[in-house]
Parts: sequence; structure tokens; C-alpha cells
Amino acid sequence: MHVEFSLVFLIAIANCALSFNCETSAQGFDRLQDIGIKWTTRWLSKSSVRICNCSVQVAKEAFQFENIDIWHVSSNTIELCTSVPNHELEKRYPLQQCREMKKLKELVNLEDINDSGCFRKRPHHMIHSRAINNSNVTSIQNKSDNDDILTLKWFDRNHNLSDIETWYNELASRYSDLVYINKSIGLTRRGIDIFAVHISHGQKPSSKPKIYLQCLLHAREWISGSVCMYISLHLVQESNKKQVSKLLNQLEFILVPVANPDGYALTWFRYPLYRHWRKNFARFNNTHCIGVDLNRNFDIHWNESGTSSDPCNTVYSGPSAQSEPEVQAITAYVLNNKPVYGAIDIHSYGQYVLYPYGWTSDLPIHIRRLQNVARRLSESIEMVNGTFYMAQSMGSVYLASGTFGDWYESLSCRL
Repeated sequence: MHVEFSLVFLIAIANCALSFNCETSAQGFDRLQDIGIKWTTRWLSKSSVRICNCSVQVAKEAFQFENIDIWHVSSNTIELCTSVPNHELEKRYPLQQCREMKKLKELVNLEDINDSGCFRKRPHHMIHSRAINNSNVTSIQNKSDNDDILTLKWFDRNHNLSDIETWYNELASRYSDLVYINKSIGLTRRGIDIFAVHISHGQKPSSKPKIYLQCLLHAREWISGSVCMYISLHLVQESNKKQVSKLLNQLEFILVPVANPDGYALTWFRYPLYRHWRKNFARFNNTHCIGVDLNRNFDIHWNESGTSSDPCNTVYSGPSAQSEPEVQAITAYVLNNKPVYGAIDIHSYGQYVLYPYGWTSDLPIHIRRLQNVARRLSESIEMVNGTFYMAQSMGSVYLASGTFGDWYESLSCRL
């Protein structure tokens, strides 16, 4: 089996319904009690939020923190698109005066609201293990000790950060001849370790050509984390088969399963209000808004296209190129593990196999090789379950500069 990884391509594994259909409706709106802020809201609908006696900007930043899309802002009204139901909004904002809206900036410390409506702090470690009451999410704590987590049954549910770490530790323990875990390739903004997994025959790390994969660079794309785990499980459980064994003899696979631990933990800790949080957890002194889109922060055509310089925007590119510790850790680890023959950044935007460039609609000089590998990947996916993935350049779908894909492509000739 001849394997050629001469490119980086972005594989979009599944569409996680991250966009909303915000149709304006004149009926069915529920007006919450006037508690200093008036708003009307409708499930998955365009809504109006009326601000009284306080700054529209403060409210805008607060709602942005909740990852609610802002559609329009006037002098006293914010129109937004939200998947948060009325009772959750009412519970989340038990504010008696508009000035208390400013307290929302304290949420960057992961503070919670107690029964009296006052803010209280949660211990830092709880962002790893908050229990979620939802049929599609689970925790190892709720599972029997006799359950084998290294089976396909594991993929029936989503799993939080702590459980993902436990799963990989079990994988490394059971397949110690194949799996090595680097517990920390760097720290996040909140001081959480970013771990990496090496899978190969023989010594690890090695001088073999490497294939690099990363998942959950965007926190809300939960399915991408499952893809990293599935690939890892397949490699070790099929390692005695000829084709996989040959791969593991010739190559070393490096995976960063949770490239954005802070953001991913937040999607669980504040579920469901932060379920669609995309960015990391960077704080800035001059704004209440938090977070940088890590896939706009790489040092390649930074902040040129498909990005924003507004910290309240979901595609905020950060104060400078490679300003975020997560991006610094990823780039350093790739460079320190040469030779890296190929890299895959797994997302869940849609059914696409995307290759560089993202910052422009122009195509690289070796476009034929990129198109060939992308086409073969698309065909391979279709042969498994009949699902078609469109293979094309990212720039032909949407422009995005400062991405991991373009960054790796710029280095590939030197790796």
C-alpha cells in the first residue's frame, strides 16, 4: 500500500447543525418580565432584546459571551439569533437593575449564579467534570466499572474533557507497545495541559515520517473529538492487520485530540448555554468579550480575510499573530517532530475535504497533487457509507486567513 501525504488538508467530518435558520416571526414571541432588560425570544428564531438604562455595548458583549449571534444593534434594541429557550434565558439573567448587566463580565472567571441571583465562583477543576443531564452526553462517572471503554459502544455518546483524557490513558495502558502520551505540549490560557498522542510500532517519538492530526480546535465541534478517538482506536486494534501494520512500521501518527481544552470544557461546564462556543478563553483588558478563534490566529496572512479584529466576533483573530498559547504549542510541537509529511485538521463544518489556500481563492502551485489526494480521500469516505464529501480548496468555499492548514502548507517544503 503506497501512502503519500504530501499536503495538509482539512477534513470536515460532519455537520453538527451549528448554524441557525433565523426567520423573523410576528407571532409566538414570549415577553419576559421587565427586570431592567426587556427582550422577546423564540426558539431558533430572530429575537429582539430591548435595553433600558444601560449601555447597548455592555449588553452586546454579554450576549456575545453567551455565544448568541448578534444580528442588528440600534440605540436601544439588539436583534439576536439564539438557540437558548426562554426559561434558560430567564434563569441566566435574574437581574434587578441594568447596571448589574456589567457583572456579566465576571463570567470570564467562570463564575456562576446561585439561588439568590448572586454570583459565586466555581472551583477551577470543575470545568473538567461537571455532570450533564442530557441523553446524548455522558460521563465515565456514570458508567459501570465493568464497562469496556475501548469499544465502539463508547461512540454512542459525547464525552467531556476529563473522560477523553481517561480514555486515552486507558488506550496507552492497554496498548503500551503502540501508544505514547505526551502529557503536556503546552498550557492553555487557563493553565490546562494540552496533551498529544503518538501511535506507531517501535520507539516513540521516533525519526520516522510523521502524520499529524488535531481535533477540537473549535470547541463546539464535538464530533471531531470522537473522530480522533476513533482513528486512534482503529490504529491500535487493527495493528496486526497487514495494511495497518505497514503504516505503523513506516509512519508515526501524532494526534492532539483536544486542541482547545479551555473552550471545549466551557461547552460542557455551561451546557447548554455555551454549547456553540467556538473560541478559546482569552481575556482582554479593554473589553468584556472573551476568546480568540484559534483557527484564525496562526502566523500566515494573519487578519487579512474571513476574520475580525473585534473581540466580540466569533472569528476574532486575536491581538496579534500566534498570540494564543494553544497556537504556540501546536506550531512548536509540529516543528519539533520533524519530518511531518502531512497534517489533518478535523472540523465539522460540513461535508467537505478542504485543502489550501484559505486566505485567498488563488490555488497553490502544486494544486494537482492536492486535488488528487483530496479526491482519493473523498472517494474513500464515499466507499464506506455512501456519503459524498466535496473536495475543493477552502478559499473556494469561504475565505479564512490565519488557519492551521495554510500555516502548515507554508512550511511543508521545509518539513
